[in-house]
Amino acid sequence: MKVKKKKNPYRFGIFMLVLFVLFTIAVKFIDVDHIGAKNSEIGFSTINVFFFFLLGYNALCYGISKYFGYLVLLTACMFALMGFIQLLRRRSIAKLDKNFISLAIFYAAIAFVYVFFELFVINYRPVILDEGLEPSYPSSHTILAICIMGSAIVQFKRLFKDRKQRKIANLTAMMICSIVVIFRFMSGVHWFTDIIGGMIISIGMVSIYNQAFMRIEIANRRKLRKRNALK
Repeated sequence: MKVKKKKNPYRFGIFMLVLFVLFTIAVKFIDVDHIGAKNSEIGFSTINVFFFFLLGYNALCYGISKYFGYLVLLTACMFALMGFIQLLRRRSIAKLDKNFISLAIFYAAIAFVYVFFELFVINYRPVILDEGLEPSYPSSHTILAICIMGSAIVQFKRLFKDRKQRKIANLTAMMICSIVVIFRFMSGVHWFTDIIGGMIISIGMVSIYNQAFMRIEIANRRKLRKRNALK
């Protein structure tokens, strides 16, 4: 009798992260041309120029993506505050819920990605805003929107026991995320590949986080059952 091998629950997330690495290499070396602001280089120049001239720079879309981005950061602050309050009450990091610890690690991973691509620049924005040439790949707003709102939806499974409340919270998170990503692309402050790259790595990261969360929840339920059995 053949024993079925258990599939790696993180396989999709890992696949997306590998895809992101390959896509990033492609952006750096395929169809590179000096067509960016101040004659800066950009990969996949043909398709990127097509979308940039199709949409152009739109200040209204930029403003919408910017201000809805604040809602994304506010969501992250809300969860950070919840974790901090629990830390004050329990007076030990070791006593924190593993869900909050995993979320803190996830936020640290987002910060690492942001800092990494600020230091190792793949390309620059197609337009100059206030600070001259700025790193553009991957789109940080896209990463923040998908990762923070995606992880929020995962956390809502635990926070909202009522299905209607959870559904409303999920729809709100998805709406905010979609607005940020769509209007960021339409604003023209990023190349098309910046948005795509941001989406690929974000989906991979959220997928891995979701799987980790599910395993923490399963472990918590098992502990609860054992405690109830001993009573």
